Amino acid sequence: MATEITNALWRSVRSVLPRGSSNSPGLTANWRLTAKVNSCPARFTRSPCSGQFFFQTRVLSGILAGMTYIRRNFTLTALNGIFFNFASAFLSETTVLPAFISNLTNSRVLVGLAGSLQRASWPLPQVIVAPFAERTERKMPIYIHSAFVRFFSLLALSLVTFSFGRYASPLLLAVFFVVYAIFSLSGGVAGLSFMDIVAKAIPANRRGSLWAIRISVGSGFAVIGGFIVRHLLRTLPFPVNYGTIFLISTALVAVGLTLFSFVVEPIQPVRKERKGLKEHLREGRLIFRKDANYRGLVHVRLLIGILFMAFPFYVVFAKETGGFEESSVGFLLAAQMLGLMLSNILWGNIANRFGSRLVLIGTSLSGIVPPLGALLFPLLTPGQWYFPVLFFVMGVSGAGLRLGYSTFLLDISPPLERLTYIGFINTTIAPVLFLPTVAGVIVDTISYEVLFGMAALAGALALYKSILLKEVRRPDTKT
Repeated sequence: MATEITNALWRSVRSVLPRGSSNSPGLTANWRLTAKVNSCPARFTRSPCSGQFFFQTRVLSGILAGMTYIRRNFTLTALNGIFFNFASAFLSETTVLPAFISNLTNSRVLVGLAGSLQRASWPLPQVIVAPFAERTERKMPIYIHSAFVRFFSLLALSLVTFSFGRYASPLLLAVFFVVYAIFSLSGGVAGLSFMDIVAKAIPANRRGSLWAIRISVGSGFAVIGGFIVRHLLRTLPFPVNYGTIFLISTALVAVGLTLFSFVVEPIQPVRKERKGLKEHLREGRLIFRKDANYRGLVHVRLLIGILFMAFPFYVVFAKETGGFEESSVGFLLAAQMLGLMLSNILWGNIANRFGSRLVLIGTSLSGIVPPLGALLFPLLTPGQWYFPVLFFVMGVSGAGLRLGYSTFLLDISPPLERLTYIGFINTTIAPVLFLPTVAGVIVDTISYEVLFGMAALAGALALYKSILLKEVRRPDTKT
């Protein structure tokens, strides 16, 4: 269905464009949809290889034509992450979305659900898609088809927010969760293919730098995005302010998706035997029992998920106890993005020199600071600087998780079993990522203090477990 829609769109675009030579090898005088059979070897060369569907322009094709494939892939993947991290400022599950939902309902459970939906829905479909994707040589078409769903669902979210006012809050609330769930689930499908393409296209000894650039530069733009959010919340009425915020995010996501579609995907051997979901789960459980390092990473990621379950509630806590206004959400977001940006300089160097295990240790250690800081707030009664500092440290720990978890997982995964490793662990941790919803129940029925205490304890256990991990860098992942 997605292919038919793509072809129909292309036919309509092609009808209004000047015709050129159909034999142009990679650089054309007009727009065209490229779909070439990929025979690219596992090692990088300058020979033609593709394996993806994308709209190709003369300007971008000319820029990319002079690059080696490693440099091309590194640049495009970095730009993809920069735009996605910029977009995250306008769709932040720790600041913007909880504040948006709190305008529609007083339920802390729904605030927690909004804060966890994207993180939790992202890994859920991966164990289902992995058996099919694992025997598919080219993963880029999976990514492209998912990209269409992601773009149109996010666009629909923007338009729906514009269309329904404050008095239609129950309907807007329901439509928001449905559309946002579609966006998040399609992101999970795209994420599985994305991780495999990155593992093949980027050498292991450059992935630390890649993630650092993606997050740090993107977070630099996201800091600016935080002040844009603050301005929009101050100057525009609800729901126009949030509709504008979501529309900006839609445009940035569209650019990021398009850029990654230009990545050259190397072809490597894949498993040809068909595996059902039951067999795939059985193999994942077998890997979990046999690979102690993999098992340890699962434990660390689960504990960090419990630690991070309190993240959506710091902004609500700051508004209720710290005297922060609605427009201050943008300022707290900017502080968080600044922490993301600056810490990646440190995390990237650590990952490249010493490995990603040390990054996971630092992630757990810094992640303990926000819940402890929130617990101490009533005792210290500090000034307005206190919560921006906590949000800055949240950014530091969030950046460490993104970089450390991804690089460690790719490093310990054998090439032929990579998608099983990725799909099984991401699906295993998915229920924990819904814990912010449970955290909402804890806040509604007990107190913030209990929630923050549980998060701090989980962070201490994650720190202990991450210390027990062993650094692994497979020779076959380096080029």
